[in-house]
This record gives sequence, structure tokens and C-alpha cells, in this order.
Amino acid sequence: MKLFSTEKSQEPTKEETATTGKKQALNKKHFLTVMFVGISGGLLGYILGFPAGTLSLSLLFSGLFKLRTNISAFPIQIRQFAQILAGSMVGASFTRDIVASLNSFVIPAVLLIIIYLFISYLYAQINKHKGWLDFTSALFASCPAGATDIALISADYGVNMNSVAMIQIARLIHAVGIMPLLYQLVNYFL
Repeated sequence: MKLFSTEKSQEPTKEETATTGKKQALNKKHFLTVMFVGISGGLLGYILGFPAGTLSLSLLFSGLFKLRTNISAFPIQIRQFAQILAGSMVGASFTRDIVASLNSFVIPAVLLIIIYLFISYLYAQINKHKGWLDFTSALFASCPAGATDIALISADYGVNMNSVAMIQIARLIHAVGIMPLLYQLVNYFL
């Protein structure tokens, strides 16, 4: 049973773009239409207060729109700009206090990275063995980072970006919606 399609995206990969020598042109009408649909979903998610609503509903709205119209509106240049924007946001969040306290977090951070690597590898092997996802897509899907960031980075490796994004959204909803409730429940009984 296939949970997610492992077929390649219709959008050209980095290698395909390099071999053809042409970059995908930006269709402004398509781009603005998809942005309008995504922003509408994000605003609705924000107003309704969904866990990770801005991200999950913008993804849902634009995904459903893509399925209905088959419009491909984001060439590689837009993805690269989004990666720059995401990297800048993370970099701008650093403070001197964070840098000064890094030495006390080295051992816990290394331990967490080792555990994440083991769990991600195990998750990818199970998905590959069951035929649900290819190894690389499952590896990116299990990566504990921002859903948007991982989806953008995974696109550079030619993986099934939609599967990675959906699993990352499920993980994000778990982290934002279920974990606080679980914490409250455990705290109540302790």
C-alpha cells in the first residue's frame, strides 16, 4: 500500500534545470493567484486559531488549488529567495546571550543530534522497506526542523516535496497542538 506518491514532481529539479540550460520563467499571473490563495488560507488559519494554522491552511489551500488547476507558480528562484528569507530569520534571532550560553548546551545538543540521526535513519528504513516513501524523502520528512525550511531544502535533492511537507505539517501540528495538551495532562496527574 502506497501512502504517498514517490513519482517525481512536474517541476524541474536543479539538475534538470542545469542540463536544459533554461530557467523556469515566472508567470506573474499564476504566481499572484497562488499567493492570493495561500495567503487567504494562512489568514483563515490565523483567525481560526488552528495549531500552526497559518502554515497548515496556506499549504492546504494552495495544495488543493494546485490539484484543481495544475498551476506551477514557483520557479527555483522563488524557492531560493524563500530559503534566504528563512535563513535570515533564523540568523537574526541570535543574541549575545544565546552565543554566551552555547557552551552549556554542547553535550545536550550533541546527544540530541545523535538521537535524531538514529530515529531519522530508522524511520527512513521502515518507510523504504514498507514502500511508503523512498529513503531520501523519508529522511527529510523525519528531520526535526521547520516544515517550510525542510520542504525548501528537500526540493534541492529531488525528493517528493509534497510528502515531506505533509509529514512535516503533521509533526508540527503534533508539536503545537498535542504536546501542550499532553504536558497539561501529565502535569495534572503529577
